[in-house]
Amino acid sequence: MSSITDVDFNRTPASKLKENNTEDAIDLYIVCKAPAGPLGLIIGSTARGPIVQLIKASSPLIEQIHIGDVIVRVDEIDTQCMSSAALTRIMSAKRNQRERKLLVIRT
Repeated sequence: MSSITDVDFNRTPASKLKENNTEDAIDLYIVCKAPAGPLGLIIGSTARGPIVQLIKASSPLIEQIHIGDVIVRVDEIDTQCMSSAALTRIMSAKRNQRERKLLVIRT
């Protein structure tokens, strides 16, 4: 069973990133590849971590990310215990990178 810290963004296909956390729910871990620039996401804070609350029509991630996805990593940074403000600061600081990889949990 994979854990978040065991995921290699470069070698683990999204189809392999499944983990059974409870009897009734299966969390699917998905890697979203984000280009440089603004992402067009509104992020909120939850007990599970930063969550996607809104995706703007202009978002480059509109086909990859869903409302309700929990963002658990940005590149190699674990974001599970971060507030939405802290996550937004990290993503903003990385906005000029050619590519950012977000690991999200989709229930």
